[in-house]
Amino acid sequence: MQPNYGGGAPAPMATPVPASPPRTGMSSILAIAALVLAVVALVVAGVFPGPIGPMGPAGADGTNGATGATGPTGPTGPAGAGTLMNYSQDDPWAVGGLPLVLCTNVLVLNLTVPRAGTIIVTSTTHLWIEHTAGTTDTWIAMTSQSSTDCSDSNTSLVAYDGNIPDSWPSASLVNEVGSTANAFPAVAAGTYTFYLNVRMSAGESTGDRVSEASMVAVFYPG
Repeated sequence: MQPNYGGGAPAPMATPVPASPPRTGMSSILAIAALVLAVVALVVAGVFPGPIGPMGPAGADGTNGATGATGPTGPTGPAGAGTLMNYSQDDPWAVGGLPLVLCTNVLVLNLTVPRAGTIIVTSTTHLWIEHTAGTTDTWIAMTSQSSTDCSDSNTSLVAYDGNIPDSWPSASLVNEVGSTANAFPAVAAGTYTFYLNVRMSAGESTGDRVSEASMVAVFYPG
């Protein structure tokens, strides 16, 4: 007989929980297989990555680096096809003129060229000639590569020959102007020097003078 704890119905009895059935061999095999498949999946994911994603936006430009050192100077390039020129002028009239005594060098002009070619030299001479009636005055002006060359027998150079006939009346100053142009070969690169020379051939007097003179040299390659 159950004890009596007072009035009311008796407390229900607890229902026993059945014990889990023991894991069978097949369940263990399936669990191991699932674990192996998971590991294989991880390995395959590492060996065969997925497709490349879209390119992200460009980043901001970085700051400019420091300027590098200046490089060595390169070799000089070949000479161009253009001409070279030099000019000289003298104005002795400002001091009374340059007296003409024998073969007088009036001007010197240099021209440096980069290679072989031809140099054209043009000269102009303005003379004051003192003339006496009954005397013929003759002179020669020429460009040469010698400061003492006043010869009119050089057929390779053009010279300016001038004269005042003896029939002219006497005059203390007669203005005479003449020009020459000559071609000189430049056989190689280098500096070439030219001279403008004047000589009184006849009728020389103390009043014969050079008033002014000019020379220009132009180089043509080839």
